Amino acid sequence: MTRRPAYSKLTDATAAELKYYSARSSDSTITADDLYDRILDIVYNGYPNNASDIYTTSGLSEVDSDGHIFRWATQCAIWHYTDNADLSDFSDDAGISTLFSRTYTWSGAWYYTYYDELTAFEKAYNLLIGDSLTAHPSTYSLDLYVHQNTRVQNLLTTRAATSTTVESSDTVDVTLTKTWYSSGTEIPSTDDFVSYVHLYRQTQTTTGSLSDAEEITDATETCTENSDGTYTVTFSDLPRYNTDDDTSYYYTVVESAITDFYGYGVVSSGTNTYTAVNVSETEVSITKLWVDGNNADGYRPSADDYVSWLQLTANDEVVDATPTVTDNGNNTYTVTYSDLPDYDENGDALDYAIDEVIPDEMSDYYSKTVSDGTITNQAVTSISVTKEWADGASGDEAVIVLLLNGEDTGLSVTLNEDNDWTASFTDVPLYDLNGNSYSYSVSEQTSNYRYTIEKQDDGSYVITNYPKTTTTTTTTTSVRKVVNTSDK
Repeated sequence: MTRRPAYSKLTDATAAELKYYSARSSDSTITADDLYDRILDIVYNGYPNNASDIYTTSGLSEVDSDGHIFRWATQCAIWHYTDNADLSDFSDDAGISTLFSRTYTWSGAWYYTYYDELTAFEKAYNLLIGDSLTAHPSTYSLDLYVHQNTRVQNLLTTRAATSTTVESSDTVDVTLTKTWYSSGTEIPSTDDFVSYVHLYRQTQTTTGSLSDAEEITDATETCTENSDGTYTVTFSDLPRYNTDDDTSYYYTVVESAITDFYGYGVVSSGTNTYTAVNVSETEVSITKLWVDGNNADGYRPSADDYVSWLQLTANDEVVDATPTVTDNGNNTYTVTYSDLPDYDENGDALDYAIDEVIPDEMSDYYSKTVSDGTITNQAVTSISVTKEWADGASGDEAVIVLLLNGEDTGLSVTLNEDNDWTASFTDVPLYDLNGNSYSYSVSEQTSNYRYTIEKQDDGSYVITNYPKTTTTTTTTTSVRKVVNTSDK
């Protein structure tokens, strides 16, 4: 008994046949020709052909090294048109986990990987069902495989024309437009610049990387300067197809680093057209001065650890950059940020500033001042003063002054009931520029009381006031009576 094949093949299926055997055979919202072109465009731009580099622009190249997710995004985009399916049919948590054939948890790296992949999958899917795809070559056609059981899904494949229909004379040009912004650094000549531009070719893109690409070193390459100062590099008369296996060529332009210039990277601006911006580089630096008694208390960070305190901004926006910090051995560090762009990619000048953020655990020990390109950290302390009353003495307030080596510093605090008769002198420097420690004491401005000052073990002071002593002077007068005896 001869068994009937489950599928029947329709070679070079027509648009009408595709729609008839799809789930949208009676759907009047899409024509057969539109459905046919949509499917071929998705195949041409999806996995593995990647004609418009959706693999990179969607972010899949960062999370999908084997093309697994890109393949499913392409399949889902085809279902969108053949079965009128919606993204919600594919992107629920359980469905997408099954789709990717992976196991995810709600914590740790797998959790974040899952949502990075989901975001890239959805972006690739939306691009594939959108209206900005590169049109498929006229050499593409569809084959349908129709199952004898109408409840079983039909299949389709695409074919490019055989090599006999591909002409080797069919060529393309690949261009790179280069924009320069310089604050005085000499821009390479057009002749010199071409040595920095490299052309790579692939027959199909499956990983989004150049690891399997071939560098083309014998292409005709020209570089011209335009009236606005930009350069245009053109690789001319490149073959569009590989006549050996009937596949399309895909070209990528890469630029190597240019000395003294910061590159914002080569960006695809369309099929076989690229743009790049390079700007002159600069560096900024500051001096860091430590006034902490030659690190007498051991709180000063090393040059390497101090890096974490620093913050670089450009036009008031934080910049992700790592400086070089050098310990000069004289209580100073030199901080330098190098290889910074003078301009943003639109040509607007960047104004840099270096600041530091003192860690919370150090903020009570170091104060900060910034002046004339120097950040100074002064080791400081806090001196607390408490007022006590004794022997019936009382008052409304007391003014306490801070003395340095017995001399008035001009600093004072007022003690009263509102502050519970306690206050502090804050950010009091501990050392001078030569590393010598300061000696502080306190005194009270009063003429109404006697007082004592006691320094505590923790460096605070307690001032006790007593009533002022009253001195009483007593005068004694002696009276003597004189008797006249001559009368007797």
